[in-house]
Amino acid sequence: MRCLAAVLLVVAGTAHAAPPPTTAVTQVLDTVASGGVPSTMRLPRFAITVNDVDASPGDWGSLIYGASPPTGSLEKPITGVSADGTAGWAAGEISPAPCIRGAMPDDTTGDSSYFEGERCKWEQRGAFARGALVAELDGTAWQPVAWHIYGQAPGYVGPATTRDLEAHVAAGAEDAAKLFAATIADPRALAKTLSRRADVLMFGSAKGERFIGTKQIGAQLAKWSLAFKVQGGAIAGIAGKSVAWVAANVSARSLKKPKAKPTYYRVLMVYEHAGDSWQLVQASFSDLAPPP
Repeated sequence: MRCLAAVLLVVAGTAHAAPPPTTAVTQVLDTVASGGVPSTMRLPRFAITVNDVDASPGDWGSLIYGASPPTGSLEKPITGVSADGTAGWAAGEISPAPCIRGAMPDDTTGDSSYFEGERCKWEQRGAFARGALVAELDGTAWQPVAWHIYGQAPGYVGPATTRDLEAHVAAGAEDAAKLFAATIADPRALAKTLSRRADVLMFGSAKGERFIGTKQIGAQLAKWSLAFKVQGGAIAGIAGKSVAWVAANVSARSLKKPKAKPTYYRVLMVYEHAGDSWQLVQASFSDLAPPP
C-alpha cells in the first residue's frame, strides 16, 4: 500500500508539472496562430495582424477574424526567455490548416467566392505566413503582450496600407526606444545591438528571409545595407521586467544605391535588458505600401 501511494504521488506531480518556459512561450504563439484562443488568454497590448495595426486591442474577433490572418500550426519556432524568467519571445513559420471550401453559415451575400478566397488564400502556391510574439509571465500563466503576424499570398493580398502610428512609449521602455531610434539608420550600429544569444532571430519581409544568430543577422544587415527611418511615430512597450518591444512603420533607403526609391516596411523589434544594456533578440519585417 505504501508503494502504491508513492506511485500515485509521483504520477500526480508529473501530470501537473508546468512546461519549461521556452515551451510555454512557444505554446502562446502556437495558440494564437491556430486561431483557437482560449478564454483564459488575455488580449495583447499591441498587434500587427496582416494589414491591420491595433495599438489597443478590444476584442479577439477583430484581431483573429477581422484581418483574415493565416491560421494553422507553428513550424520551426525559435523561442527565448529573459534571464529573469519574466518575459519571452517566439517566432516561426505558420503552416496553414486545411481550408473549408464552400459557403459558410455567416455568408449572407449568397456569393461565397470572395469569402472562400480570403479564407483559402494562404494555401496558394508561393504563399507564406509567419508569426512573431512577445509574452510575459502573469502569475503562473504566460500571456501575449505584442505580436506581428503576416504573410503574402499571390493574387489576394499585397503590402499593408499606410497608416501612421501614433507615437507612444510605455514606462520602462524608454531606453530601448531610444536605442531603436539611434541605430536603425546605420546597419553597422544596428548589428552592434544584437544579443549574443543563440536564439536571436530576424525575419525579412520576403519568403525565405529567415536569419538566426548574431553572425548571420549581422551579415544580412550589411548585405541589405539599408538605412531605416521611422514614418510617423513608434510605439514601445515593456514585457515582464526586462524585455521591451518597439513597433514602427519605416522607410528603407539603400546606402549602396542612394538614388534608388525607398521601400517601406512595418517592423517589430524585441530587446532584452542584459547586464547594463538593451540587446536586440528578435526582429520581423513585413511589406508596407508607399505613402500616397
